[in-house]
Amino acid sequence: MPGDWARCPKASASMLEKGRSTAQQKWIVVSSHRYNHVCGLNIHPQHAMLITLTVRSSRTNAKIAFIAEPTECPLREHVSGIQVENTIDKSQERILYDSRHKMAGWNTFKILGILVPAIAVILALARSGIWPNGLFPIKSNAKAEVSHPKIYTLSNDPVVVYVKDFINAEEAAGLVALTKGRFSPSPMWDNDGKPHIDKAYRHSMTARLDRTDRVIKTIEARARSFPFYSDVGDFMPIVVQNYGTAGQYRDHYDWFDDANVVGGNIASTFFVYIHANCTGGGTNFPRLTPPDDESWCEFIDCDRPLDEGVTFKPILGSAVYWENLNSDDTGHIRTLHAGMPVSSGNKMGMNMWTWKKV
Repeated sequence: MPGDWARCPKASASMLEKGRSTAQQKWIVVSSHRYNHVCGLNIHPQHAMLITLTVRSSRTNAKIAFIAEPTECPLREHVSGIQVENTIDKSQERILYDSRHKMAGWNTFKILGILVPAIAVILALARSGIWPNGLFPIKSNAKAEVSHPKIYTLSNDPVVVYVKDFINAEEAAGLVALTKGRFSPSPMWDNDGKPHIDKAYRHSMTARLDRTDRVIKTIEARARSFPFYSDVGDFMPIVVQNYGTAGQYRDHYDWFDDANVVGGNIASTFFVYIHANCTGGGTNFPRLTPPDDESWCEFIDCDRPLDEGVTFKPILGSAVYWENLNSDDTGHIRTLHAGMPVSSGNKMGMNMWTWKKV
């Protein structure tokens, strides 16, 4: 689109100033692929040969200046220098190349005229996040989100621990994404290990995740690193429970009555909140004693009656850990717990069960 320079006012002002004394100047649109504007100026090669591109998108506003490819005749003058200047997110980076010798003919300059603009544009797009990061990794000032778990011990018999920020928001979103297309009605398990559906008692959906996924491997390794974790077996297949409005799981245990029948038992449980856009939906332990320290009210619903035990609030990224078995491997009756009804919204929790063989 020759002449269509009004769409790039910042670029046009710079280009007109540079090309004011030239014998030939015209405005051209270099490209419009995926971006709002990419505009440039082609000046006769006997003059300054300076092109300025302004690349604008929703994520960046980068200005790139470089020497253009001659269009009519070889350049027989000295090249004083090439300067590329990017301005992205208030950080500036300059790349200078200075060549003070004569070009060895038209072919050399032609190659340079193609490569320099291409590299400059690629650099700008990579820094802006538009270009795939895997192809040209560029060091950024942005830091990846890191989880810094904090541990709060609620009970020693049974062991019950609250872990604040067990996972970060990025990991939680990744886990939610892994559940897509995997949900089916949540089963209940008889003492002989056989599943059945009872929506009046357990109303939710369950998705089994792939333990070979990088995010899950990272989370499992983090879980094993906690000093309170009793590493007596391997994690069972990781599952996510999805509770919509009115979703719940009434009082139940995670352990089986007779470990010999099923070949083992669930020694411990991590329940991790990976989505918590809801009201209600707390995790209630009716046989645990509420703490006296009011600081626990950040994690526990302190408005509930004391005789209802302890109800953990569904807080994104946090987890509750408890050990299901006594020292003699029988089930601990104080680990009775329930997923309280979700009043509105949606809650998703990930179960990480440690299986201890007989």
